[in-house]
Amino acid sequence: MKILITGFPKSGTTWLCRIFDCLLNNEYKIYRQISQNIKRIYISKDYTVIFSYLNNPLYTTKFEVPNHDKCIILYRDFKDILVSCYFQQKYRENTKYSGTISEFIDFDYGGIKSIINFYKFIEERGKDKEYLYYEKMEESIRSLSIFDKTKLDECLELNSFDNMRQQETANYSNPQTTDSDLIELCPKDINNINSYKTRNGKVGDYINYLTEEDIKKITLSTR
Repeated sequence: MKILITGFPKSGTTWLCRIFDCLLNNEYKIYRQISQNIKRIYISKDYTVIFSYLNNPLYTTKFEVPNHDKCIILYRDFKDILVSCYFQQKYRENTKYSGTISEFIDFDYGGIKSIINFYKFIEERGKDKEYLYYEKMEESIRSLSIFDKTKLDECLELNSFDNMRQQETANYSNPQTTDSDLIELCPKDINNINSYKTRNGKVGDYINYLTEEDIKKITLSTR
């Protein structure tokens, strides 16, 4: 059986994949950070599970869905995704986005239209869909019809925001860290919190960055 896991970049995908790493590490071979598009491949005798960004909307507007039998889609408040994408594009990507966060709303690679189009695309093409939600990750993982969740509490604790932040700061100064760890959890600038993968992790934090006009514009776009 082939299972596709997907979600827009900055919707909690790193957190989710690290939880699955922990849940599946006794039964699956795990291949991490294969490319900018493929974040994980998990392989067991019964399942092949792939986490794909559908061609990665931070770099392209053309999406592709891998062959699959079941699709698990990760959602997060679009406004929080957009704010997190803004900091990703401005401080972590080589393109170094130079506009304001208000201007970023219309940006092709992480702006609101790209987020809407991504989820519309997978909703239309995903098979046998199940859903995960950043804002209630534990509850939604428990509701999945596949995978053994007996270790979930342990895996959530191991991958708490504080523990991931500690690993990220350690990776910055540890040359022995594997390349996949460096790619996934490592700040671009140890002194700039906005360049961290674990930048904030709060629900509804968009309110601290978007104006009332920004929020109104995003809300109208999603109707």
